[in-house]
Amino acid sequence: RKEEAERIVQDRLRREAAARKAEELARKAEEDRRLVREQKLREREKLQKIQEEMDALEKKRYLTAMGRSVENMTAEQLREVDTAALAKEHAEKAFKKKEEAERKVREAAKQLDYIVRAVRIEELPRMKAGFDSRVKEDRERYEEEVVARAKEAKEQWESDVTEKAKLGGCSVFKHTSHFESMIMSARKVVHTQACQQEDERAELEAEKGKLDRARTRKQEEAQRVEEGRIAAEKAEAERKEEEERLRKEDEKRVRQEEMERKERARMEEQREKEERERQGRSVPRGGMGSSGGGGGGGMSSGGGGVGSRYVLPSRRGG
Repeated sequence: RKEEAERIVQDRLRREAAARKAEELARKAEEDRRLVREQKLREREKLQKIQEEMDALEKKRYLTAMGRSVENMTAEQLREVDTAALAKEHAEKAFKKKEEAERKVREAAKQLDYIVRAVRIEELPRMKAGFDSRVKEDRERYEEEVVARAKEAKEQWESDVTEKAKLGGCSVFKHTSHFESMIMSARKVVHTQACQQEDERAELEAEKGKLDRARTRKQEEAQRVEEGRIAAEKAEAERKEEEERLRKEDEKRVRQEEMERKERARMEEQREKEERERQGRSVPRGGMGSSGGGGGGGMSSGGGGVGSRYVLPSRRGG
């Protein structure tokens, strides 16, 4: 009875401990879930705050681009501003501004074209007059230069004629012709020697070329002979190698045939030996001293003889 009471108490204590442990685990799990929810909430609030700050910066950028002041605007006022409407308004103003700039550029280009045309129309007579004046000046300067060059040429010709007349009364030209003949004779001698030297050099060059060509042909012929000798030696070596290979193959074949012949002879001898032994064992032990019918009696008796061994049909006698 006492042991039963102690067992009941221990069971109750175990159940209470298990219940406390389960309650503690449940409380801890709930606490973990609460911490996770709070962490997610904080992260969501942080992301929301970052998104709001980014939206506020974008709105300030749009408002600044549109020329509005954002220094005195509160966060609540910025929050009430519609970003999509603001972007649309900014795009419309930018488009209008672009169109206005393009219109001004077109008008300025048109105005400049009018001015250029007007200037050309006004300046055309003066430009034509200036061109005609330059052409006239160039023509007059060219004519003056032509006249001056002709005058200089005439004066030079007259001076040359005068000098020729002065030199004509002297005997200088006679000495000049004699000097010229002396010079030409010396030059002819030098020219003849030069031609002779050039002929000799050309002949030497031709002879040298002939010797070089003959030497080249001789070297080529020697090279062809050497190549033929090498080719012949190579062919001879290949022929000897082939003969040696065939000889070795023949020797190997002969040795192989000899070995096969010896093996066949050995096998035949072994077979004949086995055949003789087999025939010797097949003769009955008492058959040699009995009459002619003794062999049959030995076969028919119950235990008087030894049974003969099986002989192949091809080895049986007639």
